Amino acid sequence: MALSTSVPCAVWIGVSRGLAPLEKLRAEIAMRSHRDLRAVAESQAPEEVRPLVRELNELLRRLSVSMELQQQFVADAAHQLRTPLAALQAQVEAARGDPLPPALARTVEQLHAATSRAAHLARQLLTLASVDPSAERPYSPQPVDLADLLQHDVSDWVARADTRRIDLGFELARAPVRGEPELIVEAAANLLDNALKYAREGGVVTLRTGRRDSAAYLEVEDDGPGIPEPERAQVFERFHRVKGTPGPGAGLGLAIVREIANRHGAHIGLGAGTAGGGTRVTVSFPAC
Repeated sequence: MALSTSVPCAVWIGVSRGLAPLEKLRAEIAMRSHRDLRAVAESQAPEEVRPLVRELNELLRRLSVSMELQQQFVADAAHQLRTPLAALQAQVEAARGDPLPPALARTVEQLHAATSRAAHLARQLLTLASVDPSAERPYSPQPVDLADLLQHDVSDWVARADTRRIDLGFELARAPVRGEPELIVEAAANLLDNALKYAREGGVVTLRTGRRDSAAYLEVEDDGPGIPEPERAQVFERFHRVKGTPGPGAGLGLAIVREIANRHGAHIGLGAGTAGGGTRVTVSFPAC
């Protein structure tokens, strides 16, 4: 009786030990993000399944090359569009300053709005291409203070808010971080752009910086329609827009913020505003 009980136990232990490398391999792959296309270490797999691992690595390599080519195409296309769009914008701006018949003036205004959207989209695509992990752009952080960094463009954002009678407030407390200043400013610009775009006319938007639990944070809050909870996990995906969202937009702003946050090892929190409505996006940077 003792023998019959010990045999299955020994078999179970032997099978478990034999499958342990496969379980370790499975766990390693399961923990990866959808953009982590590094080759899987063959040494983690038993000899019998190493041919399968080699084929998997070859597939990952081909997929990585395909994604890099696609990323380069988007970057090249956006770069090629930037110059002619800038020239077109300048010409439209000049035309807006001339006395025009009412019908032609409306057409020029529509053309101005369209070229502005196209130029903004091209700039966003270039930014996204530069911070995408596949771009392999060297990370070059330096000590900066979020409050000092973001106060330089205050007047430009206030002027834009005034066009929609939005009360744009700045609560800029000291918030030292290590990061890339240009990209941090870009993240804040995309958050403010979204907030001013979707806040109600005559509403309130607030940009905050400070420290919370020893970590520096950048936060933008608006009193717009808010983001339904089921949609909050998706709004950081590229080209995703919440259904029924009014106004123009390509759905790239929050995707850019996410990539910049990932590059800095920062965490993004998304929820309702302090009064229960609107949207509040918080980017929390690692303590330094």
